Amino acid sequence: MAKDSNFLGVDIGASSVKIVEIANDNGRARLVTYGYTEHQADISDEDVFSPEKRGKELADLCKEAGVSTKRAITGLPMSSVFSTIFTFPEGSEKQLEEMIRSKAQKLSPIPTEDLVLDWKKMSASPEEKIIKFSVTAASKKMINNYVQIFKIAGLELLSLETEALAMVRSLLGKDQAPSIIVDIGAVKTNVLVIKEGVPVIHRTVKAGGQDITAVLSSKMKIDLKKAEEVKRNLSLAKLEGVENLLQEVLEPIVNEVKYCQNLHTEQYNHSQIEKLVLTGGSAHILGMPEVLRQASGLRVFVGDPWARIIYPDDLRPVLDKIGPYFSVAIGLSMRDI
Repeated sequence: MAKDSNFLGVDIGASSVKIVEIANDNGRARLVTYGYTEHQADISDEDVFSPEKRGKELADLCKEAGVSTKRAITGLPMSSVFSTIFTFPEGSEKQLEEMIRSKAQKLSPIPTEDLVLDWKKMSASPEEKIIKFSVTAASKKMINNYVQIFKIAGLELLSLETEALAMVRSLLGKDQAPSIIVDIGAVKTNVLVIKEGVPVIHRTVKAGGQDITAVLSSKMKIDLKKAEEVKRNLSLAKLEGVENLLQEVLEPIVNEVKYCQNLHTEQYNHSQIEKLVLTGGSAHILGMPEVLRQASGLRVFVGDPWARIIYPDDLRPVLDKIGPYFSVAIGLSMRDI
């Protein structure tokens, strides 16, 4: 029987659904089970988030993985939400709420009638009498789709939060140093600048793992299925010219990283970013960290989202291999622990 201290993190992506069940073990997160599905990311956004299809897929996955809790937390895709930082003078709670709503309605691309807002106080400066808020806006329609997915799957949806916050939790923990997270997905890449544990800059690039597969297919004159196998094994065996190939594919991602570095320096009084954390399905490809390190001048690490999780030692080889895929799901499952 499920314990009240167990939570299920659910990451619904363009090419997969990933789940991680975590138990609260005296204030520490302990792995209970995990699972994932995979499919081609060439279907429309409407089909990706079809409540009927994703609800059934999620229910089947939970059954296969032996999930023991109904308590679930999911993440809203970064490309579909509006996130920003607002700075206001000190005021009453009601005054601040009114200012946040008014400014968000003016700046958000989401129509006011379809707008759902959430905000979190980042910091306060009594000397300057100002308060900073991290503000997120999302579409009611999108949120309703997620609610339906979990209803069809027979799960209790405790909370929705942004994928960005989930990744910060699993990859950086309490590290407050200015950092960049580069999340390379199947069809797009998210570049995040994190300051004091909060995403302050976010850019999305239409380049991802499938682009690497396509270039491999073209260069090696093999079909896409074989190219995908080669790509997944690049972390295990050297391929001649792989760094040149990666530089070609990663150029738009590298450009966004450089742009975010410059933007951060301008906005935060020449504050310097200290490191870059790489995650996503293509993070383990041989040469990927080196290309980003040379381009950005930063220390580059492949993120380990399992670092703050208790799990059996014999699972280590498997978890190391799949870790970059699970950064969001793990972070979501840890939200209330």
